[in-house]
Order: sequence, then structure tokens, then C-alpha cells
Amino acid sequence: MVKVEERERIRRAYFIEKKTIRWIAREYGHSRRVVRQALKESGIPVYRRKQPFTLPVIGPYVPIIEQWLLEDEGVPVKQRHTAHRIYVRLAEEHSFTGCESNVRRYVRGKRPKFDAVFVPIEHGIGEEAQVDFGEAQVCLGGQRTTVHLLCFQLCYSGRRFVRAYRTERQEAFFDGLAHALRAAGGVPKRITFDNPKTLVKKVFRGHLREEHPDFIAFRSHYLFEANFCNPARGNEKGHVEGLVGCVRRNALVPIPEVGSLSELNRILEQWCISDQARLYQGERVSDRFERERSLLSPLPPFDYPCCRREEFSVGSYSEVRVGTNRYSVPVAYAHRRVTVLAYPEKIEVLCRGEVIARHERCYGQNQDILDPYHYIPLLERRPALLDHGKAFKGWPLPAIFEIARRRLQESRVRGARDYIRILRLHDRFTTDQIGSALKQAEELGCLGADEVEMLLLKRIEPPPTTDGLSNLDDALTALRVEAINLQRFNELVEVSA
Repeated sequence: MVKVEERERIRRAYFIEKKTIRWIAREYGHSRRVVRQALKESGIPVYRRKQPFTLPVIGPYVPIIEQWLLEDEGVPVKQRHTAHRIYVRLAEEHSFTGCESNVRRYVRGKRPKFDAVFVPIEHGIGEEAQVDFGEAQVCLGGQRTTVHLLCFQLCYSGRRFVRAYRTERQEAFFDGLAHALRAAGGVPKRITFDNPKTLVKKVFRGHLREEHPDFIAFRSHYLFEANFCNPARGNEKGHVEGLVGCVRRNALVPIPEVGSLSELNRILEQWCISDQARLYQGERVSDRFERERSLLSPLPPFDYPCCRREEFSVGSYSEVRVGTNRYSVPVAYAHRRVTVLAYPEKIEVLCRGEVIARHERCYGQNQDILDPYHYIPLLERRPALLDHGKAFKGWPLPAIFEIARRRLQESRVRGARDYIRILRLHDRFTTDQIGSALKQAEELGCLGADEVEMLLLKRIEPPPTTDGLSNLDDALTALRVEAINLQRFNELVEVSA
């Protein structure tokens, strides 16, 4: 094959210097055929194979391989032949003696390639936002924990919002989305999601979905349109698809050590604020967001209650169940119907609209979350519960309570009952107030239930004022009482006689 420089010299000698083909061939040492070929083509020479590749080893098996590849088009992608499986079948079923690399090379060239092709998309201002969930590792309370990150991004401005939760349950999804909309200061016309079971009950062909009734209520509250991606098509929400990895690499490296999710969310909030200095399509995100904010729909006057609501009948142990965990309620509500509101980080129990119990939500398995104050009324009938009841194990009372209990039991026959009466004061007073009264009673040497209650009442009752006493003295001084006429009594006696 003639090099580009040699081809140029041949063409210049023939077309400009008017040399003959015979002269060029003799002077430059080429055959006349090569000279004629150089005069026909002026581009870079390209090698062209005249004879096709020969497959001496795999050739007899090509029809079998192609038949298997053709049959694969009608089966699920995850159950199609791999090159290795084709090699194994050829060896077992057709006595193939060649090496696996030949099979792999041939299959690689024959298998159809479905390289994705995309068209750039331009979103209108305030038109769309995208939402996704992802996972990350943090050191929470001294222990390595997996948290779930709700990621939200406005498509026009690129403004991001990230919030961490312990779960991806529906209440966490709603709470994160409500916080994201509040941070954006408005609601976009459309929000794009995957197809999570917390939002979608059933996926039909195309974009038709059977949505969860709670999600319909949430969407109706904020008045946005829901758009769901096709299954396994994460590229349809490409703006937010890589946000989880971006947060992990930037906001959570090195792995943060935090005491609570609130502290972690403050870190993520600051990262989202600083991220607005990023350039997006040639402009700062903050500048684009200022334009987009004004075109977002206004937020409703109050937030949606982002909780899961369930009705329960309180059991004989005065507990309600949320998932696999059990939460206590006051014993006065045992065997009654209550409403449980399961928020992402707390549990509230209501009876006839009144909150009767609150607990921090537990994400363990088969745990009892018991409040000892709920079981104090049972102690009067069952004093032994104070030592053996699960709710009272490890009860973090101030040290003065244990001192008072020991001294009452040592000095009085009914000392245990007196101590229980002191605990019952929690119905009206706080632990700190009772502890302070116990210290004062101990100093006065009158440690007992009646004395402690009197000290507590004395603290909350207003002291008498002296202003009214002077007025009372003046009134008593001005009071005049007439002398009693005993003759009137004698007249009554005569009449009765």
C-alpha cells in the first residue's frame, strides 16, 4: 500500500509535471497498477480485505449458534444464552473441541448491540422536579448505620434538596417531599418518580398506574401532576439519578459522625445551600432558582400530615403494635379503641382526638417501647411490679427517689405504699418538681407521701397577700352589732304555753 506522501508525489508528477505513467513507474519504483490506483484516489489509503475471514474450527457450528441466538429473542433478557453457556452446550451436546475464546469472539460480533441513543431535553421553568431514594453509610450515635436519602431536584434550575431517614416507608417519602417543597418555596407542575410500592400499587402498560390512595390524597393536597418512569428506565429522571452518588462522594466523605438524624440533616441542608453556587448550563444554580421560584405554584396554607394512620384496640398489656414493635399507652386506656399516627421519627397515640401517648419511633424488631409513667397506677394493686415490671427496669429517676424509697421501707411498715403514693404524684407534677420536694422533705426530717404532697402544693399555691388584711380590719372596726332583746324570747314561750 502506497503511503500518503508517495501518492501525493505520483499525482503531482502526473497532473502538474505532465509525466507519463511509464516514466513515473520507472522513476519512483512502482508498478503501473500502483500508479494508476494512486491517480484514482487522493484520500488516505484504507486496507480492504478481499477474502472473508475463515473459521476453520467454529465454522461448522455457526448455524447452531445463530439458531440459539435467534431463539433468545423471545425469552427474558436474564435467561438468554451467554457466550460461556453456548460454549458449554457445544461441548456437551455437539462435541465441540475448540477453545472458549473463539466462541466468545464470534458471539460478540453476532449478538445485537442495543446502545442507548438519547435526545437532549430542555425543561420549562417551573415545569418539573424529579425525586429518588438512595442509601448511604453514616456513624449515628457511635454505630455504623445505613440511612436512606430522599433526593429532590428542580429540572430547570438544578436546585437540590436531600434529607436522611431511617426508612423508605410511605410516611418518610411524604415527609421528605413535603420538606423539599417547603425548601423550594413552591410546587412544580409535575414531579417524576420511579414506581415505588409506597406510591404505586400496580404498574400497567405504558404510563398507566394504580396509585396508592394515600399518595392520591398527598398529591391532591399539593396539586402537582405525578409522572412515573417506565420500569428499569432510570434515564427518564436523569437529573436526580446521579444525585445520590454525588451526595455520598461530597457531603458524606469522610463518613460523618453524628448524634442524631437531625444533626445529619443540618449537614445535608448546608451542603444543598452551598451547592447553589454550582454552575449549571452556564449560570449559577442560585440565579436560575430565583427565576424559577417565582413561577412555582404556591404552597398550601398548612403541611400534609405525613404519617401512617391506623386504628387499634389496646391490649391487656396496655400496648399498641406498629410493625413488629409494641408501644405503651396509659393503663386507663386498656381495651379501648385508639388511633395510632406513625411519623418517620415518632409515634403518637390518640383517643377521641386527644394525644394520650408519644414515643420516639423504633426501627428494631420485636421491641417493647414502654413508658413507666403509663404503668404507675398499677403499682397500688401490684407493688411487686416496681421490682419486676419490665417498664420499670432501668427507670432513670433522680437518685433522691431511690434514697427516699430505701428510707421509707426502713422506717415505716407501709413504707413501700408511701413510696408508690409519691410516684402517683406524677399525675399532677413533673419528676423534677417531685425530686426537689423530696430533697426538702428529707432536710426537714418529714419524709412521707403526705408531707411531699403538701410541699408541692405549697409551691404552686400563691402566697396570701397582706393587702386584703388591712381592709378586713377596717371592716371589722366599723361593724356594729345591736344588743339582743330577750323579751322577744319570753313572748314566744308564752304563746307556746
